[in-house]
Amino acid sequence: MLWAIIPVKPLRESKSRLSGVLSPDERAELTRFVLQRTLRILRQVEAVDQIMVVSRDPGLLKMARQTGAMTLVEGSRPGLNVALTRAAYVAAAQRATSLLILPSDLPLLTVADVQMMLTGANPANGLRPGNGYYQEHTNGHPHLNGYHNGHSPKGNGIIRPSFSGQSNGNQATNGQQQTAAATMTICPDHHEDGTNALYIRPATGFTFHYGVGSFHKHLQEAARLGMFYRIIHAPGIKFDLDTESDWQTYQTVFYREKATQPS
Repeated sequence: MLWAIIPVKPLRESKSRLSGVLSPDERAELTRFVLQRTLRILRQVEAVDQIMVVSRDPGLLKMARQTGAMTLVEGSRPGLNVALTRAAYVAAAQRATSLLILPSDLPLLTVADVQMMLTGANPANGLRPGNGYYQEHTNGHPHLNGYHNGHSPKGNGIIRPSFSGQSNGNQATNGQQQTAAATMTICPDHHEDGTNALYIRPATGFTFHYGVGSFHKHLQEAARLGMFYRIIHAPGIKFDLDTESDWQTYQTVFYREKATQPS
């Protein structure tokens, strides 16, 4: 069972880096709009069995429930990683076997982008057991052997076997075992520093590392756990609304698409 989890900051705290171009009310409305859009996209993906919104904002949680999503009030301990760990255990307690974690600030997200994340995790599409090893990259960022030589910036992703010393019993000898293998698909931001989408199976046992350098840290975590993994380059996921430059780009794309829609 697949659960999609969307963490959302309180409206008055969201998009603070856009304060030079948007008022607090405008930033709050933008957050609501993009969250509603993300929920609509996820409801169109048949593989998603349940959606959970995690936030400290009562208004956002109420809105999410009105769309049919489950909600979880963020606990008293601060931090996105703590909130997601708690959400993962809540989902697993209700029979979730895998998670798709998406932020609420992906205004160009499409159904096809979500399906790329899920299709990439399918063992039938090339996930295989194999030997690999973890290295330290020369710039200080951890990565898995072969990633920097092999990943494609054009959106096809790449599959690499993970750390050979941690199999967790998942090295498959038949299709049934392979389906149950621990798996991660990940899509970075356009800087390839942060994590803009993360799919994991199983739902628990993975340590989240959201924050600076989270993309590389999540690859390291996959290596630590012996997970099969795939890097996805989905354009609608890689673009997020973070800076004033992002806002200008989004406006251009948004109004261009709006102008081409039939009236």
